[in-house]
Amino acid sequence: MTLCVVAYPEVNAAAVAWIQTIRWEFDPQYDSIDPHFTLIFPTDCVDPARLEAHLRAAAEGIAPFRFMLRCALPVKDGFSAQTHLFLVPDEGFSDLVRLHSRLYTGPLKAHLRLDIPYIPHITIGAFLDAAACKAAADNLNAQPFAVEGRIARLCLLDVTPSSVTTRADIELGNRSDET
Repeated sequence: MTLCVVAYPEVNAAAVAWIQTIRWEFDPQYDSIDPHFTLIFPTDCVDPARLEAHLRAAAEGIAPFRFMLRCALPVKDGFSAQTHLFLVPDEGFSDLVRLHSRLYTGPLKAHLRLDIPYIPHITIGAFLDAAACKAAADNLNAQPFAVEGRIARLCLLDVTPSSVTTRADIELGNRSDET
């Protein structure tokens, strides 16, 4: 069983439609999973019940937080020939990095990849041609955009080649803790 942890952003319907229009054109995972920030990359090295308990304990101490996406970034995949097109937050970046770091403790500590940087992002495309990915990023960045949203929950997912299913939906902190 392969597990991963994502945060589905809370954004308005117009923002979702805009992101999905881009993903429909460029992202082969468009039909598999909704726009998301990956916090724990796919792993089969942790017992699902132990991971869920760890996530619930970690989430208790983290208040929901806001983010803002204002740029697209091409990023070469370290494991394949693809270059990915990311929407990267300028606001909320540090909150996502801190959340990622907090989750990679306990049963996940030994599985943190230090050979690749963690860049919080929503993937909106995958390209075999890096120049085409750069051109798509430049096209998006030439048109000012701002996608404001909120991260309020973690989702523990079971991932197979043919499906993605939610195993647990875990609320961050207490919604009254938000600033």
